[in-house]
Amino acid sequence: LGWNLKGPAILKSLRKEPQYESAPVVVVADLDQKPTEDPLLMFTRSAYPVRGEAIERCCLSSAATVVVLANYAEKTNADALTAVNVMLARRLNPDARIIAELLDPGQRSFIEAAGADLVVGIGEVGGYLLAEAAMGHEVVRQLLNAVSESRDRKVLADQASPTLQPQGAPAVQSAPVGPHEPAKHHA
Repeated sequence: LGWNLKGPAILKSLRKEPQYESAPVVVVADLDQKPTEDPLLMFTRSAYPVRGEAIERCCLSSAATVVVLANYAEKTNADALTAVNVMLARRLNPDARIIAELLDPGQRSFIEAAGADLVVGIGEVGGYLLAEAAMGHEVVRQLLNAVSESRDRKVLADQASPTLQPQGAPAVQSAPVGPHEPAKHHA
């Protein structure tokens, strides 16, 4: 539920895993058009939080996993809206695995109480990685190198295929792990 700057990286990571490479993905977001050309990604437009017919169109009640991304356009209520979407998903699908993005660590308990199985605090993850890197832990260096290499491969692929990007359009990159970045659209 939702789409923000994390969406492309999540989809890319899923497609690299054999069990998810051909799995259908449904995105419910307040966007004008489908956010990516992935042929197995179905898109339905809905205001945030999700409501009405969009709930039926996205088959939320039969989803095995639900990822709720934060609405970066909401300056003060992003996590509250995430909690509402988590609560809706949990009510409609008690057996789904629900993962939610958290922006303000002080709001974690609300998203957990709404029914999220896993809450990923983007700032907390970044802070943890910075602290671990400062202490010189090798596993963090390896993780950050892997993220950097993945990003570098994306840049090289984009430069090698200029026809995939409209002329004059800025290159867009997504990092699987990184700081909170505002986005215009969400759901």
